[in-house]
Amino acid sequence: DGPMKSFRPDYKSAKDMAYPEKPFSPIKNSGSKRYSATKLCLLFYTYELVRQLSLENTRSITVNAFNPGLMPDTGLGGLNKMFLTKFFLKHILPIFTKEAVSNPSISGKILAELLMNDKYREMTGKYFDRDKIIPSSHESYDKMKWLALWNESVAIVGFKKKDNI
Repeated sequence: DGPMKSFRPDYKSAKDMAYPEKPFSPIKNSGSKRYSATKLCLLFYTYELVRQLSLENTRSITVNAFNPGLMPDTGLGGLNKMFLTKFFLKHILPIFTKEAVSNPSISGKILAELLMNDKYREMTGKYFDRDKIIPSSHESYDKMKWLALWNESVAIVGFKKKDNI
């Protein structure tokens, strides 16, 4: 439920993500749509990897997705090079969003605490929004898209069937 939620992912296929027909364009929110599509791909891959591991009866490996929260100090897209933009991202934007402002230190600490917590040690296939498990987007649960992304990614990198996991 953050500022990127209003940008619908522009996801068609793994091949389109790797080799887009149109180059990146700063108009019409295409950068934000591509960004949200990459985050959607991370969820597809997370969920499909969990499924693939379950087919192999591999229970010693857990796979989860982690959203660090709004991170204005990271310089994503070069947005915070100007003082006013940096000030807005760090102090004003958080007032108008439900999402908590974070930074690499805070998010790293939260992630480390999750990893050290016995409660989550064997949990797999979950989406952590900072320190809470929540459902990911409706679209992220499309199992056909999980498998399509997995198979197209395997083909793009040239893996053989035996190399999958």
